[in-house]
Amino acid sequence: MSKFDLSNFIKNKHLYNRLIYILMILFAVLYRVTNEYTNTVLTVLFCIVVLAFAIADEIINKRDDEKSKKTVLILRWVQIYAFAAIEIFVPHNIMLFAVITFFSTILCVQGILQHADYDTYVLTVRKIFSVFPYVIVILFLSSKMHDMQMVFYVLFKFIAVISSFYIVDMYTDLYKRYKEKNSKLMIENSHFEDVNAKLMEYQDKMQLVNEQINFQKIELTRSYRDLEEANIEIESQTEVMKYMASTFDVLKCMSVIVDSINEVKKPRLCVMYVDRNVYMNPEPSCIVKSNYTEMQQRLKKDIDEIFKNVKDGVYKTNLFYEDEVKQFKFVGDTNLSTLAVMPMINDNEIYGMMIVGSNQSDFFEKGLIYYETCIVQFNVSVKSALLYLKTEDMARKDGLTGIYNRVYFKELFDRAKEEVEKSNEPLSVALFDIDKFKLVNDTYGHIAGDNVIKMVASVDDKYARKHGGFACRYGGEEFLLVLPGKDEKEAMDILEVMHEEIKSTVVSFDGSDISVNVCIGLSVYPSICKDANLLVSRADKAMYYGKKNGRGRLVIDNDELDKLVD
Repeated sequence: MSKFDLSNFIKNKHLYNRLIYILMILFAVLYRVTNEYTNTVLTVLFCIVVLAFAIADEIINKRDDEKSKKTVLILRWVQIYAFAAIEIFVPHNIMLFAVITFFSTILCVQGILQHADYDTYVLTVRKIFSVFPYVIVILFLSSKMHDMQMVFYVLFKFIAVISSFYIVDMYTDLYKRYKEKNSKLMIENSHFEDVNAKLMEYQDKMQLVNEQINFQKIELTRSYRDLEEANIEIESQTEVMKYMASTFDVLKCMSVIVDSINEVKKPRLCVMYVDRNVYMNPEPSCIVKSNYTEMQQRLKKDIDEIFKNVKDGVYKTNLFYEDEVKQFKFVGDTNLSTLAVMPMINDNEIYGMMIVGSNQSDFFEKGLIYYETCIVQFNVSVKSALLYLKTEDMARKDGLTGIYNRVYFKELFDRAKEEVEKSNEPLSVALFDIDKFKLVNDTYGHIAGDNVIKMVASVDDKYARKHGGFACRYGGEEFLLVLPGKDEKEAMDILEVMHEEIKSTVVSFDGSDISVNVCIGLSVYPSICKDANLLVSRADKAMYYGKKNGRGRLVIDNDELDKLVD
């Protein structure tokens, strides 16, 4: 509501009209009390009329529609003309005329401004109509008043008219100023709203830019972390490659790869398994690293079966999650939630596998590239090691029998001597020779003789492997069996069984069955021979004694041999 908008003030608050009605009644009552010549009936009638107008005003102003607006306007003009009529009938008193004129002037101002919306044409018409009540009163009273009273009365009315017009013009001017100012404020407000809208739009854009920047920061952080992880992976793989390039020990390479994976990826389980005879290994090789000791023990029991399933294509999917992981018995009640089983393939043949497990469901979110790269590197290492071992094997082993030759025997024997001397363990050496081998060659031919040599070498190698030793073809039909950690009694038990197997093994050739026997000499460090360097010569002396004294015998080295053989 504008503070200059009188019509709105009258409409909304009603205090203005109520004050007028109260003042009118108070004036009438006070005038009657102070003036004994005042007609009581007229006073009462006056108060009733005022109360009627007040009640009508209250009722009409409670409604807010076009009809009530017109009714209020009509009521206001009825009030103006009613007060004019009252002036005709009240006693002719200058003070009374002045007060009534004051009230009628106030009502006149209301009548002119009421719902006129400050329209110039409407205000002009209403001003003209507001003069009529005064003219009518003057005409009626001109014959009842003497000249002096009439002059005062006309003067009052003129002042009232001028005052009412002045008040109307003042409010009209104030309203116009307010409207102009309001228009400017509206324009400025519109401008501010446009500016504010642009600011809001700019703010939205800035917020969007900030969100994009934050998203880019997150992406950059993630990319940096990924890059850092990739660098760590590359560095670890580089170190692994360097190590594998420096050695042909496949088992150590497997251990290095597993350790590298544990250090970089930190899984709960990491396994590398290589089948037998891949790099000239007689038994499968397996490296297991896990946080779960019980699972590690179960896995070692089940590893051969798992590899068989991988090789047969039972586990076709590389990745297993949640319930799928539980199909592996070794998992047990651990909290592994994801598992990767990756076959290791060389020349289109599965030769091993890698198993990696974690309790994080998103552990393999970035795929298996790192692990597959490790496998590829290991493939190269296996091929290189196999080529090296084959080449080395050709140099170390006898071409006919496949067991170690005399040249490599010296290296193996020196290593065995060094180890037993450090550990204070026994070392047994057996040297044996095929009895009457020349007769076999002369009777059945050299090819048959070669088959006999192969048979004896095979038995020799069998017992060497079985008891942690090594076998060697020492000469034409001479063989060595070295048993580290075996004392005299243990060695004798092994040699007796081996001797019986050689004697009982028949070599079939060209329709003939050939049976042979051997003479064995045994020496043991340090129980019999105090100098490990003399073990072979002492075993040779014991064998020579056996050959001189009936052949096909197992002779143990002793001090008396020096006298008997010499």
